[in-house]
Amino acid sequence: MIVLGCVSLLVKKASEGSGTLNNSAIERLIPTSGAKVLQQDIIGIDLAPGYEGTIALNGKPLPLDQVNVVPPLNQITYKPGPDKIYESLPPGENCLTATYWMSSKGPNQATRQTWCFTVI
Repeated sequence: MIVLGCVSLLVKKASEGSGTLNNSAIERLIPTSGAKVLQQDIIGIDLAPGYEGTIALNGKPLPLDQVNVVPPLNQITYKPGPDKIYESLPPGENCLTATYWMSSKGPNQATRQTWCFTVI
């Protein structure tokens, strides 16, 4: 019975946006959920064609003038550095949230995906 409860809890947590790619709008999480990365690594999301969005680290939106958006590839990435909101990624567990939407429908119909990774 305890095992069944643990499995149920894990399945529920995965379905709440912990990094599981459960829809066709997301092609790649950067880094993947649970990954270990360095303080200067690039973070972000690679969306399917026809989608756009924004990203936030630990609940703090990353300024649009500091993220790298590549519209032909539908990628939104951030690299920490001098004169940016983060000169380096904070050590320990960090969570990235992507808010994304179909370009044809606009941000009023946005969806969110959150996943966490560890900065070493």
